[in-house]
Amino acid sequence: MNPRRHEDRTTLIPGTSGAPKLGFSSVKHIDVALKPTRQRRLQSLDEIGKVSGRVRLIGAPGSGKTTALVQASRQSQETSYSSLADLSESAWRFRPQLPHLLELMRRGHDGSTSDKSHTIPSVCIFDGLSEVPREMIPPLIDALDQFALKYPRTIVATADLPIQRPEFSDRWALAVVGRVIGSGLGQSPTRSLLRILSEQESPDTSATMTSAQLIDKVLRERFNLLPESLDELGELAAASLSEDGRTILPVSQAVALHPSATKSALEVGLLRARQGYIHFNWRLAQDYLAARRLARDRRRWSQLSFSRLTHRGSHFEPLAIMRELLATKGQRDQLLRRVFDWNYRAAAYATRRQGRESGSAASRELEAVLIAMLAQRVHDEFESTAESALSTLKATSHPLAQRLQRAANMKEQQDALDDYVGPSPSEWYSRWQQVVTGSPAVAHDDLVAELENRDSILAWSASNVLSRSKVPPQACGALITLANQGSSPTTRWRAVHALGRTPRPAAIEALRERLLEDPDKWVQRGAIRSLLEIGLVGTASIRRTLVETLQDDRTKMVIAEKRDLLVELIRASVPSDEDEDPQWLEQLAAVLGSFWAAERDPYRRETLERTAGTLSRLSEKAAETEAP
Repeated sequence: MNPRRHEDRTTLIPGTSGAPKLGFSSVKHIDVALKPTRQRRLQSLDEIGKVSGRVRLIGAPGSGKTTALVQASRQSQETSYSSLADLSESAWRFRPQLPHLLELMRRGHDGSTSDKSHTIPSVCIFDGLSEVPREMIPPLIDALDQFALKYPRTIVATADLPIQRPEFSDRWALAVVGRVIGSGLGQSPTRSLLRILSEQESPDTSATMTSAQLIDKVLRERFNLLPESLDELGELAAASLSEDGRTILPVSQAVALHPSATKSALEVGLLRARQGYIHFNWRLAQDYLAARRLARDRRRWSQLSFSRLTHRGSHFEPLAIMRELLATKGQRDQLLRRVFDWNYRAAAYATRRQGRESGSAASRELEAVLIAMLAQRVHDEFESTAESALSTLKATSHPLAQRLQRAANMKEQQDALDDYVGPSPSEWYSRWQQVVTGSPAVAHDDLVAELENRDSILAWSASNVLSRSKVPPQACGALITLANQGSSPTTRWRAVHALGRTPRPAAIEALRERLLEDPDKWVQRGAIRSLLEIGLVGTASIRRTLVETLQDDRTKMVIAEKRDLLVELIRASVPSDEDEDPQWLEQLAAVLGSFWAAERDPYRRETLERTAGTLSRLSEKAAETEAP
């Protein structure tokens, strides 16, 4: 694997730590720079417009991104008017095409229905990009580019979370709010918010407060909300979070639930109503209120609840807030374990640190294990997994995460863990260390048996170790039995994951059977990933078998019918190592090409074509490297 490649691709904004700050009166920390190939100093939104005409402003939730863009547009010397279009309310209903963006722009303009941007320079702000479903991001960004080309004198701006979006071209200027530079994903999501809404607060006091305490203070003091109103608004916030990622609620439903709280929140501007729906004006307040409600009812701690709370896993800040709201370390540990059962990255992020807060952490051993498991994924075989793991690791701002990133070898990593956990570790932590370090006391058969452990952290740790090991025949047979006959979907998922480094025909056949027959989508996704992982280590004969398996008519039909399976195939196609076998990369490109030929959805076709093109370019590059 080439670790430098990950570092380059996941650095949020290379080389901008010395960039100037825009002179906004309220949002005091804005760093702006173009991407590295076209970097230069920019002093205002007007200059951004002249250079590229497009700007993507990134920042943590609640950092004031939209406020910054609106204020910048008002201060612009060349802007006749601006329009604020909300993607979060509409993108889930419509395909993101240029005509729809034009309608959003007209709808967002201050009272006017005429499209004056044909002749008059303006700023059009598209808010809510982070709430758009992932599969719609590429066509949406393409539509934004079309918008910018159609109106070259209009500054197109969008607010987004600080995550990797390779779909943005170098024509987009990149701006940062909330001092993202210099500390991974930077400081607390609420620090710049505190400067905007609570500037009278002592810096020493605010640095020791948690995000939950800060948000609660703002809601009570700036929005004049009483504790009972917060309880009722928590129900509204939870009700507005749907399984498909929507964050709106019919006005009639809100009024039926809590008429007084709805009326008060609308009056103070915390809620807004549009076209029969209400929407929270401040997303972090919605996160806090929903997390506050869920934290009080542990019976509702489920994978579905966590998915809704995090907008289908698009951002994990509500889980960190939820951890802060729990009273005891035992409760916080229980939450992190429940979250781990749903999403390991979310569990690690929920340990995140900020300022000098104290008293809201989980146990050191559990935090160390979650951070270490995430850090290991930074070196994953597949680029998408490695990049998302590194982004999340940076986002935690956790001292252990920072030290593990600096570690040059296994000994330094182990020293970092030992220093953080301290002397006299528990029996549970010692067992985890034995599992992950390949202790002689833990044989392959023991690791296979561990997959059925009710402790999901130990079970998944064993699965990860097996997936990186050369599994002997007897253990391979036991894994195949578990994959086919495991008592629970999670056990079968762990088993198919563990088969990812087992280039044997029997393993391939078992993975194919799970892909075609298993009723659980996560088992099916795990089977796809392991099949492609076997391709990285298999012989030419094994790879031919894999290609035949993936291009079989029945296999193609099963994958094409379920969007999640097609997404997994695409995500697991691009390896982390640029020096993979060029022939295998070209074979994978051909596999994706066969799915492209049968696909009718234009957005899936575009994604398949783009990924196949990436594989072909990597193949050509690898072939050039191999040439004498």
